[in-house]
Amino acid sequence: MRTDQNRKSYITAAGTLLNCVLSVGAAAQEASDAVPSSTAESSRVVAAHIEPDLQRFVDQQPRLPDQAQHILVRVRPAPRTGIVWIDLDAGYLPKAAGVFGEDFGEAFRAVENAGYALIGDSVRFKYIKVRIGGRDLNQIYPPEHRRKHPAA
Repeated sequence: MRTDQNRKSYITAAGTLLNCVLSVGAAAQEASDAVPSSTAESSRVVAAHIEPDLQRFVDQQPRLPDQAQHILVRVRPAPRTGIVWIDLDAGYLPKAAGVFGEDFGEAFRAVENAGYALIGDSVRFKYIKVRIGGRDLNQIYPPEHRRKHPAA
């Protein structure tokens, strides 16, 4: 009988300790509540704020062969989903884009990283997705295509 009480005490103590350890993350998350949630109005303000800077960034990127010289950039936040869409003209994709190349992948990631840097802590969002000509990278280069043709 005494061992059952000791066992219950140990289980209760372990549960309490686990609860305390896991609640630290919840307490830390409350600190990020200072960052405003993404609403329709704040999304429009953020898009208007970062779109010109992102356009300048893309304009200054070195062009790959067969890539258009001027590429239009649009930023479209979706407050309901928490996604910030960065839409690039179809000209961003090189014409000879049969294979996903390392140079193209680096340029593509640089646009996404620039978006994260420009938005910073101005509004809370889940993630940024870049589309080219209305299609995301998985639609242009499906994952099985990238496995068969790894970056050169």
